[in-house]
Amino acid sequence: MVNEVYAINPRSLRMPVHEVRMILREFGLMQGRFIAAFPNNWMLDVLGNYEVGSKQHADLIWLIDRCRDAFLQTTHIFRYNKSWDANALEFQKRVKLFEEIFSEETRGDIKSIRMLIEQIDFELKDGREDFINVAASSYASVCTPLFACSEEVVLHDYLFTLRTERGYFDRDRVPVLESLLGEMVKTNRVRKFLILFNGPRFEDRLSRNIHDDLSHISKSHDPEGRIEVMYDFDSLEIKEASQHPRCVFSVKGGLQFDQGFQIFRTSPRNLVRWMSPITLRPFQEKYLRLFH
Repeated sequence: MVNEVYAINPRSLRMPVHEVRMILREFGLMQGRFIAAFPNNWMLDVLGNYEVGSKQHADLIWLIDRCRDAFLQTTHIFRYNKSWDANALEFQKRVKLFEEIFSEETRGDIKSIRMLIEQIDFELKDGREDFINVAASSYASVCTPLFACSEEVVLHDYLFTLRTERGYFDRDRVPVLESLLGEMVKTNRVRKFLILFNGPRFEDRLSRNIHDDLSHISKSHDPEGRIEVMYDFDSLEIKEASQHPRCVFSVKGGLQFDQGFQIFRTSPRNLVRWMSPITLRPFQEKYLRLFH
């Protein structure tokens, strides 16, 4: 499953910083695995395990800052009159979000943090790729970790368009764009969103309406104008474009969608994967400069 979420009791991380580093390197965009910020001040609780002003405290601040893409916010009510373990089990029973729950010792459905460090009789699942449903909300949901840590995001799909050849809004693609914008507003991190259309194929037809269309869609889902929605035309020829990964990415990472960004009437699923650094780097070098 893509984007596996794990819960870790912050008190269980009272250990040498190098062991915390061993844990955090298993999580992040490139791994497709994330640690739930549970409760929302989870990082502060972890820092509370160390004396303020100590070297370990300073090293941990640096480490958490470097690994911010490893953490994922959750929507929950944390009851401070109960233990962290009890909260996690209650939340899991209600929402079923966590792949595993780790705390100070093994008990029932909770695993010891030592199992995560040593990975004896336990192995983290691969969260880098999976099929998703082609509902508009599924596209937004799988992109949440990327949006949560990115200020500038690019969508590149050589078949993406807002209108059909007859001039109507594309009911297979526009809802996906609306859902992506809604998720960006919700995560409250993205400030610029660039959509790259395929120039040789669509420029003549799109350029007449695209500015007004994007303004209309943007105002509907971001009335406060927190996100600057931009567009440009890529220069890929059709043969080259058909071999071009269809993806959404930022300086932090990227997701590739085998069948692009649309609601399919004939296929119920779309394969999505986190892009490797080798695949992602050319995209970043070529397209992120368009923001500046």
